[in-house]
Amino acid sequence: ASLVSSIHYWFKTRFKSSISGEYATRLLAPDDWFSYWRLNCNVAGLHALLNNVPPGYEMENKWTFLEQGDKLGVPVSPFLSTPGIVVKHRNEEGGLGIFFYKNATAGGDWIIQERICNSDWVAKHLPP
Repeated sequence: ASLVSSIHYWFKTRFKSSISGEYATRLLAPDDWFSYWRLNCNVAGLHALLNNVPPGYEMENKWTFLEQGDKLGVPVSPFLSTPGIVVKHRNEEGGLGIFFYKNATAGGDWIIQERICNSDWVAKHLPP
């Protein structure tokens, strides 16, 4: 992944970056949000494993977090409680371009939410 990332960055900068320098950064001292997120997931998972999954780790599950937060009145990203939605492509007919999603509120795999936007402060820390 580090090599692919460094080559991608080399192409993105129109061959002005150093592949070896970028490779060393990605491998030894990554500074992008995705690497921090992956590191956090690994540390949380390892900590849970080493401590026999202490109480509270079930909150790492997005749906459990949203459901419990909503029950307790903790501000969480809003989600819809409709049992499911249908998404259709505007130009495809005959059953093509139609997708059915069963909401987690009804035992499905999907957390259905309206699109929300981050504040300016949060957005400046995320990739465009």
